[in-house]
Amino acid sequence: MVRPPWCRSGRPSPGLVRYGLRGRCPGVLAGSSIPHLGEASGLHFVSVLIDRVHDAGRLIQSLHEKILALKAANKELKASVNQELAAAAEQRVKELETKIKRMQAELESHRIQQRELKKEVGFLRSTELKVEGHKVVAAYKATRGFESGLEKMGRVSYKFGYRVMLEQLREKHSDIMIELDPFVECFKDANVEMDLDQPFYDDTPSEKQPTL
Repeated sequence: MVRPPWCRSGRPSPGLVRYGLRGRCPGVLAGSSIPHLGEASGLHFVSVLIDRVHDAGRLIQSLHEKILALKAANKELKASVNQELAAAAEQRVKELETKIKRMQAELESHRIQQRELKKEVGFLRSTELKVEGHKVVAAYKATRGFESGLEKMGRVSYKFGYRVMLEQLREKHSDIMIELDPFVECFKDANVEMDLDQPFYDDTPSEKQPTL
């Protein structure tokens, strides 16, 4: 049992006895002696005072034990609360990790779908451009501009061929006079009768026919 510092030996100090007696029997004690108090009364008073001191010591010890118990309970409560919080936090972390993995899998699936859609869109565009290209070419061939372009190309190729043949003729016959305009009318040929409806004849000329 823990005793107060002023009562370590189990008996109160003389000063405490005098203080207690003064408080309960004023005027009885004078100085450091008890001349008018009987021995029995003094011993009884001292015994009562010692019991009260012991009671106070036990009360203090009980309060001290209660304080220690409360501190231990508080420590255990904090530990249990911390464990519960740690368990809850760990569970939350596991849930978040599972959610992140699921979202990553969904994201990868979306990326694969996006790549496949891009390929399909590219294929459709190329096919559409091919179809549109054929349609455009067909539509352009049906226009007057294309026909006039063919006519111009024919005239160009005809003029080019005519000039080539003309140059070859000049190389073989340098003294011959050649009219530059092949469609000019000559007076010598004015009286020559010619059927306007002449059939087209593109066979290879025979050896008997004169050639230039």
